Amino acid sequence: MKFNSGDILYYVCPFIFTIEKVKIDMVIREDDGTFYYIDQTGAYLHEGDLFAKLKEAQIDATEKLNKFYNAKKYEIINKLPTFEEEF
Repeated sequence: MKFNSGDILYYVCPFIFTIEKVKIDMVIREDDGTFYYIDQTGAYLHEGDLFAKLKEAQIDATEKLNKFYNAKKYEIINKLPTFEEEF
């Protein structure tokens, strides 16, 4: 467990790559050892998406965005469109 209740952290959304400032209200440990942090809105936030420093969050968001961009670019360049009939 990296963080505690009451901590103010930066959350990187892994889907839209935004950075939000959040306050942790509660910590939950799953059976598999994964920690989730519940913020003031009730959202479950994965420990790997939380950062104590803004610079760390910016680096992580940029890495996630670049990974997504590269995967999509590869898909666009290498996938051939197919014709699918639905009858």
